Amino acid sequence: MRGRMVEPGSVEYCTPFCRFFRCSNKSLLITRDKRICKLVNDDCDPLPCKFPLCSINKLLPDGRCGLYVERNMRRKKRVSSLEKINISDIEDYDKYVKF
Repeated sequence: MRGRMVEPGSVEYCTPFCRFFRCSNKSLLITRDKRICKLVNDDCDPLPCKFPLCSINKLLPDGRCGLYVERNMRRKKRVSSLEKINISDIEDYDKYVKF
């Protein structure tokens, strides 16, 4: 098992521990449990940096993960669609459909 890898889309902001994270300047040094930027010789932080990339093109301009945003939107749509269904609508439907 690698260090502390993060499942894509499980965190709101881009992280160097995601398997889709890339550095366009090729200055990312990957160790067992650290991601080090060779430009500043410190931990990699994608938010202030101008070189982070996502290999599946899901990195948004404000540093958020597009997969995370998509999951939250789907979850909200699912909850709102369930709230619209009334039990009386289901009972009426059973009258018209004969099994």
